Amino acid sequence: MKAQTLLIGAAAIGLTACSDSTGTVSYPVSVTMHQSGSIVVASGSAGVFGQVAVANVDSLFITFTSISFKPVGTDDDSTDGGWQSITLPAPVTVDLLALPSESDSAVVIAAGTLVEGDYEKLRFIVNASSIFFNTTVNVGNQVFDPDTEYEVTVPSGSTSGLKTDLTLSLSDSTEVNLLFSPLATLNDVTATGSGKVILKPVLRFDDP
Repeated sequence: MKAQTLLIGAAAIGLTACSDSTGTVSYPVSVTMHQSGSIVVASGSAGVFGQVAVANVDSLFITFTSISFKPVGTDDDSTDGGWQSITLPAPVTVDLLALPSESDSAVVIAAGTLVEGDYEKLRFIVNASSIFFNTTVNVGNQVFDPDTEYEVTVPSGSTSGLKTDLTLSLSDSTEVNLLFSPLATLNDVTATGSGKVILKPVLRFDDP
């Protein structure tokens, strides 16, 4: 599978394996993403205010400033200790609802190098997110108009990050494939009195 490249705020770069003065070896890693309709939504998992139909959402933008990986055996899952980051030249913005639905058309959202080893989690540090509806949508007591940008809050997205589990044993150049589920994401939506939307994009590691 050869992923397409999505250039939104950052350019893909050519990378090769390298080692530093201590002999630590790093390998090129690319992170790809596509939509998936196969992630099951748990019964009764909708939030306090309910669900939003995928067909009623035009765009869901997420901007992240870093991607990091948690090595197996790292004790602290909530702080930066032990996490290994891919360096991004600039923040990257992705319209999650514009992602392709086919795995062989997955887009590269980031590329960098990562120290060889075994990893068990991935996270994005999110610094902005927004949503556009294509029709009038009611969430609780709030009414959202079409073709209007509304700020989205991703819980803990800017601090501990938006996380997903993975199983990665890095010993060569690697493509890490992620699945985004619109249905599971929009199954749990909350609105605030100030007109913000609270949701958590649902991502899963696609283990080939």
